[in-house]
Amino acid sequence: MDNIKESKGPLFAYIVFLIAGCLVACGGIYCGIYLAVTMSKFVPVTATITEIEVYSDSHTAYVSFEFDGKTYENVELNFWDNSYKEGMEIVININPENPSELFSSTPFIALTIILPVFGAVFMGVGGYFLNKHIKKRKKEEYLKTNGKKLDCQIIKICVDKSFRVNGQAVNSFFICQNGEKKFKSASFKNKYTFDLGSTCTVYVDPTDETKYYVDLKSACLPVLGMEKEEK
Repeated sequence: MDNIKESKGPLFAYIVFLIAGCLVACGGIYCGIYLAVTMSKFVPVTATITEIEVYSDSHTAYVSFEFDGKTYENVELNFWDNSYKEGMEIVININPENPSELFSSTPFIALTIILPVFGAVFMGVGGYFLNKHIKKRKKEEYLKTNGKKLDCQIIKICVDKSFRVNGQAVNSFFICQNGEKKFKSASFKNKYTFDLGSTCTVYVDPTDETKYYVDLKSACLPVLGMEKEEK
C-alpha cells in the first residue's frame, strides 16, 4: 500500500528562483571584476568628437585625441550617448599598447549594479518561501512528537484551486472531523482520493488547537474515481 504524499506545489519554482538569483548576482560580481581588471589596463584621455554619422536607427561618432605625443584622428567610438555633438570633448578609455582600441565602461557599470539587485530580489523571494517551507516541516515534526493525537474521519474531498498547471488544478485536499472539530489536510495530487468515512490521524498543539498537522500517510489506501468539490 502506497502512502499519500503531500504535493510539493510551487516548491520547485522557489528553488529555481533561489538558484537563478544566485547566478544573476554572480553575473553582476563577474562584470564588476571584469570591469576592474580591464580598466586597469586602459588609460583615460580627453578626445574631441570630430564627426557624427546619423543612420535611420543608430549613430556613429568619431574622435581625435593625443596620446604619448602622437595624434590619433577619426577613431570610431564603439559606444554612443545622445548628448554627443560634434566639437564636444569627452573622456575615453584607450589601450596604451593600441590607442585605437577603446573601452566603454558604461554597460559594465550598469550590469554591475543591476544584476546583483535583480539577483537579490530573486534570492529574497525564493529564500523567503523556502524558509516558510522549512519552518512548516519543523512544525509538523514538533506536532507529531508533542501534539495531541486525534483519530478523524474524512468527510469531504475538495479540489485545490490555489495551484494550477496550464490552467488546470492538479491538487486536492480533504476535510476531516473529530466530534465538532474539523481539520483541513495539506494538498496532494489529484490521482489520490479517499472513500468518505475513511480515517486519518491529526496531531493538535495542546496549547493552541488552531495549530495542527493532518498526517496524510495515516490515511487509508487511496482509490480512484471519487468526485471532488471545488473550493
